[in-house]
Amino acid sequence: MPGSSWRKGLLTCLASILLQGCGAVFGHIPPETFLFHEVVPYTPPGEGGWKVAQVNVLLGRISRKWPQGAWCDVEVGVPEVNWRGRVYDVDAQEACAEASDKASRFALRQRAATVAALCDAYRTRMRELLKKSLPGAEVTRFRTPSIKPEKFP
Repeated sequence: MPGSSWRKGLLTCLASILLQGCGAVFGHIPPETFLFHEVVPYTPPGEGGWKVAQVNVLLGRISRKWPQGAWCDVEVGVPEVNWRGRVYDVDAQEACAEASDKASRFALRQRAATVAALCDAYRTRMRELLKKSLPGAEVTRFRTPSIKPEKFP
């Protein structure tokens, strides 16, 4: 059954909180959450073009000592074509989802004092991870107007 391992983990953590405390992070952002929109069309030859995806991501941690939750706006920009070749949306979406999952866990372990610091840590880590798999990628706060952001969850 889809999501059953997530529910089982959540129930395990909730039981653990009642007994001793737990610092767990759950969730997985689906790749299709990152819907890319062309901003600058690609004109051959060479590298170029630009597309962005905007997502409001809820980061949350269950913990008796350090509970935390914050909405973070993230804009991912990638070239249409980089030195490796064409960047297909499906590949960019999968890379973004993987980087987002890892970055959220990293940021929540930092126990940031403010929501702004938590979101900055999330975006910075996501940028570092994405640059390895998608050369030319950028991760920022929302900055491209006229794009309707997605929301997760």
